[in-house]
Amino acid sequence: MKQVMNRLRIYLVVLIAGMMVAGPVFGQEKEIEDITEEVLRGPSDMNPEKILGPGGIGIMTNKNILMSFGATVRMIPTQESNWDFGMSNDVPGYFNTEPLKQFAGGSLTTANAVQGVYQSSLAFDGASSNTSVISSFDTMVSSLLTADQNTSLTQITQFAAGAVSIQEWSQNIGNTATAAYLEGYAAGGSTGGAAALDQAATQAEQTYVQLLKALEQDPDNETLKTQAAAAGGAAAGLRAAEQAVSADASTGPNSGTIAQAGTISAMADAAELVENADALASGVAVSVSGNPDATAANLTDSVAYLTALKATADSFSPYYLAKSFLKSHSNESGNVNDGYIRNETKLYFNAMPKDKKWSFYAALEYDRPINNDTVDNRGGRDSESSNFGLERLNASIELTDGLRLHTGWDIWGMDIIEAGSMVYGDDNPGFWMKGDYKSFDFSIAWLKLEDNDFQISAADQSNASDEDRDVIAGYLDYYIPGREKDKVRFFYGYDRIRDVPAMDLTGAIAAQAGLADYAGIYGNNGIKGSEADTADTDAHTIGAYYVGNFGLVNFMAEGVYKYGSADDTGLEGVDNGVSVIGYDDFDISAYAFATDVSVELKDFVGWHSLKPHIGFMYTSGDDDPDDDTLGGFTGITSAQRFSSAWGGENTIIGDSNMVLGSTLYGYIPEYHGNGTPVFTGGLQNSAGTGAGRGDNPGLSLLSMGVTLRPKIFLIYRTNVNMFWWNEDFYVGNMVDPMYVDASGLQKSRYTLVEAGYAGTEWDNEVTLALNKNMFIKGQAALFFPGDGVKDVTSALSGGTESDDIATRLAMEFIWNF
Repeated sequence: MKQVMNRLRIYLVVLIAGMMVAGPVFGQEKEIEDITEEVLRGPSDMNPEKILGPGGIGIMTNKNILMSFGATVRMIPTQESNWDFGMSNDVPGYFNTEPLKQFAGGSLTTANAVQGVYQSSLAFDGASSNTSVISSFDTMVSSLLTADQNTSLTQITQFAAGAVSIQEWSQNIGNTATAAYLEGYAAGGSTGGAAALDQAATQAEQTYVQLLKALEQDPDNETLKTQAAAAGGAAAGLRAAEQAVSADASTGPNSGTIAQAGTISAMADAAELVENADALASGVAVSVSGNPDATAANLTDSVAYLTALKATADSFSPYYLAKSFLKSHSNESGNVNDGYIRNETKLYFNAMPKDKKWSFYAALEYDRPINNDTVDNRGGRDSESSNFGLERLNASIELTDGLRLHTGWDIWGMDIIEAGSMVYGDDNPGFWMKGDYKSFDFSIAWLKLEDNDFQISAADQSNASDEDRDVIAGYLDYYIPGREKDKVRFFYGYDRIRDVPAMDLTGAIAAQAGLADYAGIYGNNGIKGSEADTADTDAHTIGAYYVGNFGLVNFMAEGVYKYGSADDTGLEGVDNGVSVIGYDDFDISAYAFATDVSVELKDFVGWHSLKPHIGFMYTSGDDDPDDDTLGGFTGITSAQRFSSAWGGENTIIGDSNMVLGSTLYGYIPEYHGNGTPVFTGGLQNSAGTGAGRGDNPGLSLLSMGVTLRPKIFLIYRTNVNMFWWNEDFYVGNMVDPMYVDASGLQKSRYTLVEAGYAGTEWDNEVTLALNKNMFIKGQAALFFPGDGVKDVTSALSGGTESDDIATRLAMEFIWNF
């Protein structure tokens, strides 16, 4: 806490110094534009309909076309600490790979050994001559002894012992047959030899019958069983030798070989050695693949898989992810942590004829933390990751008076900024139509969030058709007669999702590591292939909000219901770390509501604004981990960070925080869930990482804050946002996500986190206008963890609670023209 306060003091000193330097400017500046509104559209004299982009510098042309350009430059030195609430101080790393290496090495050795046993059993089963029976059986015994030496499987030890006893006994019977034949041959030639073998076989048969009778009286006597098996083998081997010599006197010298082979065959059949080898191979194939239907024939594939798995595992560090993993987070500029300087530079270009029949707006953007690499590589961390490109494009044509068709990618939303920002607001590409009339407005959009049919190369194309993500949405605004500031918006959105696998964060990490096909541990599909199944999800969101003004009071209320289905998820039968999932198809049924009340008190103090507010947001959570309904609310793109009531770019929870379960822009804990990680909506950039879960626990938010604007050039805004998770959920151990036991590689059990208080974030921002084109901001955000965060950190680390205060301190230097 002492370090936090020291950093805060430094930022305040810098901000105050900036104010002192800029003091003379304020007295000269006659008009400073309203800096509470982000400049999202161009100059009002040219563009009152706001169909163009920013850019206040007009360009003289000789034609009937108006043009302008402009730019925004933001330099944002940032210092963060404890984004993971101090977990990096308590863990050695994440995703311990030693169990995987142990499993891969041991399993490969076992699989190779068992494969040798299985293949030798096939050769033995196909042997036709006496000598091939003996030699193939000797090979099988040798492979069993090797397997017993190199593995710790009890069944192999027992298997090998039984095979060795058959081998030794068959050799004894072969010797007995040879001795009997030679003794009989000496007394009476070939006939005498055959008679001697008959006598020996008859004696063995009588012994066998006696032992069988004894077994009838004592069926559980293991000694009698062993003796009877030996007697039966001896009788079969000796009788085979006698019959061969009786039929062909020339076989007499080979009577020992015939008897040995006959004994082996009889005893192997009785003991079902070939069947046991098949079962052993099948068992290993099932264990390796996770497929209960695997057979012995699949063992070759298992050996190939384990060979590749071992090579992959051996390439890993002891921990696949550094201990800073959860301290890092992704925002618009990249993956960051601790201290960095972010630069966002946009260049705007606009064109439109004087009759405004069409329009064009484009914005080029560079957005990256800066160092020598990013500068020299023209905006990328390396030469292949340049960040400079076409950030916005908006081309429109007027269809009729008040009705325009747009295409490109620009800000389009259903409930952002003025409402709860729970459903959708983003700049995804597509087409949208907007009608602007006196008493009502409307807009309809078709947006393409992912296109499976576009790949970098032909090798990446698949046979899947239309496995995309499309959003078809619209809204209708109704303005209440006689109340210009009152509006009701009705909206609907259809989110067609065909491109997102059903997996949690651990599964996504495994997929990144090349281990996604190990279903029982990592994903949902070890049986089915190398990638997790992508569900067929159809999510519908319908809702409305009202914004109105009642004198000093501003009021907002929003209600949303989400419904639909997610089919063919591939989750049925998967161990989710708590239980085995019982369904493959799910219904979606979730809801959310929000409200906010603010009071403008500026006239009481003579300021430009003094506006306190209090607001509340509730999103439903999934309350039953064992049913086939996904009750956790997710937006098409949750964007609470853009809400004018409780948002802000300087928030910790809204800049993606995996401990809190939030993705970029949103506050909902969509990385957390109770066992069925089906993506039902969310930021497309996070799709496939375990975010957007329809089984998330839901969120309650109580927001209180105030905006102070004593001077037109100075604004202070503060918000206290308190968070509760609405339902219980389960969190996996990310330090040791797996272990090895006698059954193979196992998923570590997930830990229950009970519903309750997650924590409080206090956000502060001071904005200082040096003139209408340059601003300085100072930002300080602190997240005070509650019991919920402590429980999550304990679950993630395998037992160690972390509860340090997370902080973000930043300055923004903004040039806008």
